[in-house]
Amino acid sequence: RLVDKGGKGYILPQEFRLAIENREFKLGDPFYNFIHDPFNHKASNGMIAGFTPDERALLHLMGEIVKCPKDRAIPHAFQDLVYNMETHATKSARSLTDCTLIRIASPDFMQAYLQDAGGAVALFQRLKARMQHSLEHEETIAKGGHEGMATFVDSKKRLLSGSDKVLTTQNINKSLVDMQYAVRGLVPITAERIQQEINQGKGQSKPFDEVLYCNIGNPHSVGQKPITFYREVLALVDCPTLMDKPGVEAVFPPDVIARAKEIKSAIPSGTGAYSHSQGIASIRANVAKFIEKRDGGHPCNPGDLFLTNGASTGIQMMLSTLIAGPTDAVLIPIPQYPIYSALIKLLNGQQVGYQMDESKGWSLDMDELKAQVAATRARGHTPKALVIINPGNPVGNCLSYDNIAELVRLCKAEKLVLLADEVYQENVYMERPFVSVKKVVRDLGDDYKGFELVSFHSTSKGIIGECGRRGGYMELCGFDAEVQAQIYKLASSG
Repeated sequence: RLVDKGGKGYILPQEFRLAIENREFKLGDPFYNFIHDPFNHKASNGMIAGFTPDERALLHLMGEIVKCPKDRAIPHAFQDLVYNMETHATKSARSLTDCTLIRIASPDFMQAYLQDAGGAVALFQRLKARMQHSLEHEETIAKGGHEGMATFVDSKKRLLSGSDKVLTTQNINKSLVDMQYAVRGLVPITAERIQQEINQGKGQSKPFDEVLYCNIGNPHSVGQKPITFYREVLALVDCPTLMDKPGVEAVFPPDVIARAKEIKSAIPSGTGAYSHSQGIASIRANVAKFIEKRDGGHPCNPGDLFLTNGASTGIQMMLSTLIAGPTDAVLIPIPQYPIYSALIKLLNGQQVGYQMDESKGWSLDMDELKAQVAATRARGHTPKALVIINPGNPVGNCLSYDNIAELVRLCKAEKLVLLADEVYQENVYMERPFVSVKKVVRDLGDDYKGFELVSFHSTSKGIIGECGRRGGYMELCGFDAEVQAQIYKLASSG
């Protein structure tokens, strides 16, 4: 147990974790403000004494130690909850009247607390790591006869000793434990709290009555309406018997019915059956026509297309293929969309960030790229691929034709596979138009016929915005046939 030894409350460590996961930990506003404002907020003894038993138990887990000047006693509210360690201090200690509470790293706590299960588990692991770090020092104090510290050490050891579960965070993939997917953070967490206040009728003082979540590209969640043509075609293809019902023409427009019949004829087994590992052939043929039209007539082979569950699945497949060991490196733009840093960490590769030139409209700086490639090799790592996000996420830039051509030449010279994340190609908010990397590569002529390029696109953005339906594709250009066969095998396994 993590106990308020004054008998005013306790919580089991696993209950603490589950309470966070399930949003069941009830916090009053004073305590919430106390833990979410660690840099400026100061708590009076009266405030601390007013915390609920659950809050006092949580405080025990968050702040293991209180240090006071020698001539001062620990505030009464903490006397049976924490221990005085005059030899322990830290620059990050929080001010509590005349004493300081040593805390877990507050920014981490703020970003993890009250998130989903992943955030809760990450927080719990940080707390355990912090407790383990100080355990040796506390054992020394306990051996010196400090009875209270001995009890505290025993409690800690039981918490840190492990679990009766087969899988724990100590024996699962360490790269998964270390991976971070930083789409969520302090701003969205604060936004959720504001939305809760509004829902509970506590937002009267705010000059708005709604929160729009723009921390992730999720168009329909912020008001973009679905295209009725797509939804109606999907309805008929998923339930083709509707097309045989009398009066269907009065419900669905003729172009919808025609398109649904065309798709149904191409997939006689229906949408509930397994399809080709690269995706339904007729759909890939239509995607190829789209690419050819977009790129001014440059041909696209449907055999080089893989239909994916959104662009993310394609990105994961390619990074899984590219990263063969812990010295393999992938260059990614800074700032970036965090799927790249997350997957590179998960796959035990090396992330190499390159800075974009904000003064030139977030363009690519070839000298910066060359310097990062050279530095990577100097560290004994092997740069194998370079990622661009165009149009940019999060900066919204559109790379110029000439800038892309410079990049392609550099990647060829440095023997880098180019991964082009082009999912925002319909979301262009500047005068410069979007130009695909593939068009530039083909325009460069036969010398670049074998240039290794993967481009990604998605139905989650643009005028479609169907994030939840998980549609996308990747196109492979210039790949060795045997390597492409291995990627096909990877697609088949999913």
